[in-house]
Amino acid sequence: MMAEKIKHPFYEFEIIPSGCAVELLVNAMPCFQNYLKGGMAVDWPVNEYILKSGTQLFEINAFPYDGLGTIDQRATIAIKVFVRDALVENTPASARLQRVPYSVRNNKLSYLNI
Repeated sequence: MMAEKIKHPFYEFEIIPSGCAVELLVNAMPCFQNYLKGGMAVDWPVNEYILKSGTQLFEINAFPYDGLGTIDQRATIAIKVFVRDALVENTPASARLQRVPYSVRNNKLSYLNI
């Protein structure tokens, strides 16, 4: 069975960082950042950063928290991109991209770009 095409796509990034500060850029435009310590999860709408149809580029930048020289060696970042129809109520979101958590794993990094 073929999936039905979404007429009015609404895109959201789910970002779950742990152990690092994080920034999200869509098409080279900063759209979300969190530099505060502590766990968090966010579903962030990104349609305003999509200027035309076609392939979109995104970057996740990770940084150490203030006062630390490197990113925590146990840090992880999980990413999912969801889309749903913006004009149809109660439309379930479907995952378009899902990355298992990226782990820093004992690397002494002062910056990470995914």
